[in-house]
Amino acid sequence: MEKKSKNLSIALIIASIAIIWAVLLSGCVENITDKQPQILNLTMCSDVINPYNDSRFLLPKEETYSFVFNESSEIYVCGNITTLINGNPINIEIYKIFDNQSFYLNISIPEKYNDVTENWDCINMSLLLLKEGEYKLRYILGGGKNKQEKDISFKILKTQQNQSGISEKSCNVDSDCACGIHIKTGACFYGNKNFVDTTKQCPDFCTGIAGNFEIKCIDGECKQINKLSNDSSPKPTPIATDVVEANNRFTFDLYSKFKNNENNDDNIFFSPYSISTALAMTYEGARGKTADEMQNVLHLHDDKEKIHSDFVCLNKELNKANKSYNLSVANALWAQKDYKFSDEYFKTIEQYYGGNVTNLDFVKDTEKSRQTINNWVENQTNNKIKNLIPEGVLDDMTRLVLTNAIYFKGTWKWEFDKHLTYEEYFHITPTKSVKIQMMYMKPDKDIFNYIETDKLQILELPYKGDKISMLILLPKENYTLDDIKENLTSENFENLKKQMHETKLDEIYIPKFKFETKYFMEKTLRDMGMPTAFSIDADFSGMTGKGDLFISAVIHQAFVDVNEEGTEAAAATGVVMMKGAAVMQLKIFKADHPFIFIIQDKEKGNILFLGRVSDPGKN
Repeated sequence: MEKKSKNLSIALIIASIAIIWAVLLSGCVENITDKQPQILNLTMCSDVINPYNDSRFLLPKEETYSFVFNESSEIYVCGNITTLINGNPINIEIYKIFDNQSFYLNISIPEKYNDVTENWDCINMSLLLLKEGEYKLRYILGGGKNKQEKDISFKILKTQQNQSGISEKSCNVDSDCACGIHIKTGACFYGNKNFVDTTKQCPDFCTGIAGNFEIKCIDGECKQINKLSNDSSPKPTPIATDVVEANNRFTFDLYSKFKNNENNDDNIFFSPYSISTALAMTYEGARGKTADEMQNVLHLHDDKEKIHSDFVCLNKELNKANKSYNLSVANALWAQKDYKFSDEYFKTIEQYYGGNVTNLDFVKDTEKSRQTINNWVENQTNNKIKNLIPEGVLDDMTRLVLTNAIYFKGTWKWEFDKHLTYEEYFHITPTKSVKIQMMYMKPDKDIFNYIETDKLQILELPYKGDKISMLILLPKENYTLDDIKENLTSENFENLKKQMHETKLDEIYIPKFKFETKYFMEKTLRDMGMPTAFSIDADFSGMTGKGDLFISAVIHQAFVDVNEEGTEAAAATGVVMMKGAAVMQLKIFKADHPFIFIIQDKEKGNILFLGRVSDPGKN
């Protein structure tokens, strides 16, 4: 390894964590219809805001509130990070401060988009307000010594019945209609300007359809209209399809490599989304041949801005509050203090990935720095991933560590009865079997997504909330995982998913399993096509302005526990960079032999985890 070079070393650690936990959750979604939520319409024009700098004024973030705004082109958008001017991102956030009735709305525009000022007219924002009280709109102008802040205060009185003569769900003209976000749940609804119809969902920027839709008053009712087809019943399309497709292709490429490197009796488990997110942050700093190779391995397109905005949308969806489960994504950067990095690189990672920078002293206190990062990983993974960065990986030449975490806690939509779990043989090979705990379900009215081919059965087990699900790919009797390898490509897998249909299954058998994996991925990634990143010829000048960084290690650690209630899983990735030179039959799904399981974002098709169970009893 080039780590022994006379040159200084820069370490880049990218840690990615994902947790899925079976937890019984209770409670109901708050009903806001009886609160008569009021929509406040605000207008900002270019003579008030100057799109100049990425400076932000952040008050104590006790609670973050979302809202909706639309540009003069009537593009309605929900969320804190979105697109505003000529497709360029703008940060808009509202914070609760001081007391229960005082809020700040903060707006800032990145400096690199200041050339669009002439094309910027006005922004119309609609806030759904449930509470009376005082609000302040804060504009951030300029940065550094030239930074100016302007406040506009306004008060919201107790919501009263609409005085315009229209009922709660009716309208007279288009201007009566608007989008609004429910402050507590983050759900986006539309209706007339005084009352929100909570049965009507507004289009979201990250769905990729918002720009094609507008809210109009039709036959006395506010409706969404597709401006291209006049269709008032839009069907949202998956968000960030480019990055989803890239991540899924990377998933099966990586599984193929892991499969060839492991014994057939070994279990496999990893989080491709964790790894691809980590490497995407690294890729941002790559240039030349290094960037080209990483781009090909990760299946990314040329438009880095689009890549970053796709990850923003994906992570926004993953972070969206849901009472049925907990799911969140977090990023952090750890830099050698007093070492010069590109401000633009850090700003990009912070803006698109939310990675805040913490300074550490790798030179004088390597061990304390290692423990600090490992402690962060443990906290993000509910103490499931410990000692991600082992001793000896970091040294006094380490300069940068990037960490990514994804966390999920949920339960099966239809749980297995613990009293029906029994001891059964799991057939690792035709001649080798082990005793395991087999979960059993005899569905009554539950309908599962399912498909079978001549060699394969695929079953989808949803988690509560119907957003995340597990797909199990099980070879039929007398077939092995090697016999279905042609299905293990992104394209073939997607085709199979499209053919899945609701099916009444008579019996379902799934083994309980729990195991941990750890991979040192340098050779794997080299073999996949990015060798330059690991050599002294690597070019990561986008991080420091100098082409003297290279990746010295990539570590991925994962944990999974599947039981009657649901699933618990965690994964962490570390990338270290150095400076160097036709007959009616019972439908039974019985996983009593090796199978593959995939945990995915059901709505987007984004693969979060992939695993191979060869021996459920092997921990």
